[in-house]
Amino acid sequence: EIPNNLLYFDGHFPGNPVLPGVVQIHWAVHFARAHWGQLGEFSGLEAVKFQQLILARAQVVLELEYNAEKGKLYFCYASDVGADAAPTPVNFSTGRILLNSET
Repeated sequence: EIPNNLLYFDGHFPGNPVLPGVVQIHWAVHFARAHWGQLGEFSGLEAVKFQQLILARAQVVLELEYNAEKGKLYFCYASDVGADAAPTPVNFSTGRILLNSET
């Protein structure tokens, strides 16, 4: 659950807190490194799509897949519950993070 007092909501946006995309990217890299270790330095993004806003108190699952051969980290922020409380999965954001292992 995304807490409503999260520091990253400050100024983004007053009265309607939205989790910034840069934070979503940062968290994906952070949790990937926590799971797989040092993966290399950030070198870019591919096919990043922010389909739905992540608001305070949203229930979010971060799915990660790392392809070492391609140096790509695939991420998806999703939820099992749609906006109408139907059991329909919702993707908040998806994409690929490029990691340069030549450091």
